Amino acid sequence: MEDGTVILNGSVRVTQADIIAFDGVIHVIDAVLIPPGEGDGEAATFESAPGLTTVQDDTVSDSVQIDDPRYLSDLSVTLDLEHPYVFDLIITLEHEETGTLITLVEKPFSGNRNIKTTLTDSAELGQADVAYDPEADIEAFPEAEYRPLEPLEFFYGEALAGTWTLSVRDDVDDPDSGTLNAWSLTFDAVEGKPDPAIYLTPGGSNVSTLVPGTTEALVFNVKRLADFQGEIALSAEGADGLSAQTVTIDADAEQGVLPVEVAEGANLGEQTLTVTASGGDATREVTLELMLAPFDQHDVELLAYLPLATIGTPDGAGNDS
Repeated sequence: MEDGTVILNGSVRVTQADIIAFDGVIHVIDAVLIPPGEGDGEAATFESAPGLTTVQDDTVSDSVQIDDPRYLSDLSVTLDLEHPYVFDLIITLEHEETGTLITLVEKPFSGNRNIKTTLTDSAELGQADVAYDPEADIEAFPEAEYRPLEPLEFFYGEALAGTWTLSVRDDVDDPDSGTLNAWSLTFDAVEGKPDPAIYLTPGGSNVSTLVPGTTEALVFNVKRLADFQGEIALSAEGADGLSAQTVTIDADAEQGVLPVEVAEGANLGEQTLTVTASGGDATREVTLELMLAPFDQHDVELLAYLPLATIGTPDGAGNDS
């Protein structure tokens, strides 16, 4: 026994739960935090079965304490959470020692029940793919795997050791309640700290249609992982007719703007643009699927956002140009 926690063989941490047996009350192992192997790349799973009740407009949290001295290279989160209406829920995961916190699930657009699935960055389905059929009694997350709202890769390179806390907020003021039955973390880990890395993602406000003869400013977000420090160079390569000069993201900045020039004679239709973020030995690429269209097609979308005063008054004044 160590600070009220049961330790087996000097390293395996367990929790206890009372159950009633025919001969009285006994203790059973409810969750075992399995110590990892000794080598690089070996997986370790840490589980908890808190049975916490979620209530309206409140947050419940459950933590696991990890003693593994290695560093994280990959992570997945498995949830067993019952709730009649998952649109109410916001779920986060935090490594308290490092302060890294990501949102796993945030009010997914579903009128259905329960989150019983595994969240992993490699899943094909995202949270836009959850079920939506309010008239049917079905699971909101019917498939085995989904991507989290924010990438679990944000924990890359951090020490496993410490307190990992899962929080569930029922963010709607209605009488619905649910139960966090169980959750688990499955890590791939390495003994030495992994090499610094960069995470790169397009900004949410970027356009997907480019016009020949124009320059479009595309925004990209970067996150420095595994103690990466310093400036990041942002460059791009694309089909004929697309070009961009390399720009530098300052060492204390998390966003860069990349001006992309579209030549007058660029081929219309679907095109790809590969954007690379690099610094030191770290590089990361993301490929954008873009549409090149003539100005008149693109202008229809822009016109819809012009205020009425810009295009004239209802009686026609100001429209003669």
